[in-house]
Amino acid sequence: MVIALDTTFLLDYLDGEPAAGEFLESRTNKPVHAPSLALFETYRGAATSSGSDGLYRVTTRLDWIEPLAVTDGAAREAVFR
Repeated sequence: MVIALDTTFLLDYLDGEPAAGEFLESRTNKPVHAPSLALFETYRGAATSSGSDGLYRVTTRLDWIEPLAVTDGAAREAVFR
């Protein structure tokens, strides 16, 4: 089973939402992924609101995430989930 986080979850985690932290704490020994599109959206928001300093803070806080490439096949499969 792959744990893949979406943009909303990443933003909740960065905002200190307790449920997001609890979810991750319960999975400390498992790799956690995020689609590259979710990472892009999160990074773009940080850069737009806080410039390069904001982008640096967010990328540093999320450096434990393993990016998932969004392939054409994965995008089509996600439509039906």
